Amino acid sequence: MKKLILFVPLLAILLFLSICSDAPEIEFPEPTDRFVLAELFTEDFGTFCALAERVLMDTVGADYGDTLVVISYHPRNTYQNPVAVAREAFYNTGLPPWYVIFDGTIVVWEQGPPYYDNVFRQAIEVARTVTPYFNLYINNATASPSTGNLDFSIITADTIPEGEIIAYVAILQDSLPGSYITFQKVCQELYAFPLELTYPDTLDTVLTFAHTIPVSDMSAVIFVQDTMSKEVMQSIGSPFQEE
Repeated sequence: MKKLILFVPLLAILLFLSICSDAPEIEFPEPTDRFVLAELFTEDFGTFCALAERVLMDTVGADYGDTLVVISYHPRNTYQNPVAVAREAFYNTGLPPWYVIFDGTIVVWEQGPPYYDNVFRQAIEVARTVTPYFNLYINNATASPSTGNLDFSIITADTIPEGEIIAYVAILQDSLPGSYITFQKVCQELYAFPLELTYPDTLDTVLTFAHTIPVSDMSAVIFVQDTMSKEVMQSIGSPFQEE
């Protein structure tokens, strides 16, 4: 079996690695305080899609905890929405679901379920070696049955490179029934605004939005991305508490 890791934009570097039981252990530099964003592109009816989600969110996610931030997009089938279709078009990998994009630049697609765990961990460890340009904090995340309030801070941690820097707020929903699993962290809304900060600037802001998601199933992910290079520069996630 082969794993495919593509470093984007424009598929600049292709790295094919054979994964087998006697493969040498890969040593990575010490991780930074970066939180890694995993954007999972999946669909409702595939068994491999279901397995990939469970390994990413449950098995690998249990080990990395809050430092692995996951968003799931369904660009087709039952839970298709414009946000998922737009993100798929933005990355334009040409791959069929499932695949995962880590921090906007590491695209992972693997044919063999026994290797899912290993390829995810390798991609995460690579992403964690990159020093983040921002520190993100969710100060408060509360919601009523119809309105959400997200109080958060974006703090520059280094000199920001030139680019088109956008801050995104994704609103996610858990507990959506599927053919093989119950889907989690499905992106239902994605808010975006340009980020014009220079080091050492800080932005404190509150996003108020309407929603129809049960509060117990709702969470938010904030991430900052350079839309020219597609690099995700930092991310963070949090569930909502009912007001």
